[in-house]
Amino acid sequence: MILFGKYYSLTPFQILVLVKFQLTILSWLITDWCLYRLIPIKHERIKATLFTVTSYLTLVHQSHTFSNSTETLVLLPTLYIINDIRSYLEQANTEKKEKTIPSYSSTKLIVLGFLIAFGTFNRITFIAWILFPSFFLVKFFLNYPIRSFIPIISFIISCFLIIYIDTLYYETSPTITIAPLNNLLYNMSTSNLQQHGIHSRITHILINYPQMVGPLIFLIFPFNFSYTKTTTFLSIISGFIILSIFPHQELRFLLPAVPLLSSIINFSNPDSKILSKYSKYALTIWIIYTSIMSIFYGLVHQAGIVPSLIEINDTILDKYSDFEANVNLIFWRTYPPPTWMIESEKLSDVAYIERIDDLDTITIPKIDQNRIITLKGSPVSTVESAYKQIKKIENNDEVLLIAPISAMLNIDSNFYEPLWEYSWHLDMDHFEYDLHGIETFTPGIGIYKLLL
Repeated sequence: MILFGKYYSLTPFQILVLVKFQLTILSWLITDWCLYRLIPIKHERIKATLFTVTSYLTLVHQSHTFSNSTETLVLLPTLYIINDIRSYLEQANTEKKEKTIPSYSSTKLIVLGFLIAFGTFNRITFIAWILFPSFFLVKFFLNYPIRSFIPIISFIISCFLIIYIDTLYYETSPTITIAPLNNLLYNMSTSNLQQHGIHSRITHILINYPQMVGPLIFLIFPFNFSYTKTTTFLSIISGFIILSIFPHQELRFLLPAVPLLSSIINFSNPDSKILSKYSKYALTIWIIYTSIMSIFYGLVHQAGIVPSLIEINDTILDKYSDFEANVNLIFWRTYPPPTWMIESEKLSDVAYIERIDDLDTITIPKIDQNRIITLKGSPVSTVESAYKQIKKIENNDEVLLIAPISAMLNIDSNFYEPLWEYSWHLDMDHFEYDLHGIETFTPGIGIYKLLL
């Protein structure tokens, strides 16, 4: 979609909207289609679809270009085929004496092999979501060993094709690129995970899970056991247990569970009188909860990053069109920006530099290039260090800082010049009440010319 947009000379913001629109439409189509086939009863389908599409995680995160979003779209059809194989096995067991059951669909088996390969290469965590449901695949392979070669061959061919494409894309020939292996080896190292943040192994279960389902938690496992025999429940348990083994646990890792959890919510048969009364108000409470979360995470939290990039493209870089030295863009205390949105015609020959998590230092390479530097949540001393290193390399280089307004409380106002500010932004990760009092809650983000 990015290449499509550039071919037709669309602006970066227009491309971003198209990408989000594309993911939204795909999510609607695939989710509705799969839930319709995974759930046999009409009102259960409607319920599952309703809570999937109204979840703030679907509304906000599923439209992002996360690998987790793609993982969701691949997992659902995979579970549909696994569940279909489960039904086939049950039917075969019932009609075994009559011997009238036809062979299982070769097309579905081929698609299954491809989906598992694609899902695994997209994210290694994909295996976690299908491990327990794969019990039915093992049973199918044992009962029908000849037909089992169909998904296996499909899987192998798909793997080789993806490895070939990855090797060409990353230009690693003659060494081949096997993404799941590289990912697994990387995540097995605690020192690597420390660069991204270490969490308690119960974070997914005690923090992320309740945040996902909000007020619906009392109508779902572990307060309700109505759907514990379904394939979707097996997938949920499988994913949560295996992902909880690893100490780096972000909420977005559980994004594939949203439609699965929506399918096991029980309004009709609560296990207690208190829950029965609560279920009458749960939908209203859910709408209020998900509306607040959607507004906060969709329109406020870190919401100024894209507008700042638009301002950089439309105004800031034009001021430096005839600038003979290099321009350095430092992003501080923001989420990593989608730097592809910065127009290469206005800022070419760019070096991308990123501070490693949990390290408060950064080394600026001595190169004659424009730079985009991501400092993440580092202390103000790291900003000062980066600035001094840039100026030491080339004193004429311009240094622009993109940071929350609250973060600029750490820098003397005499040492920077505001170029642009935008109030619809809130950084929830770096409140410093002990240093700045109530001012630390000041919303907004800005672009500043550093004069340290």
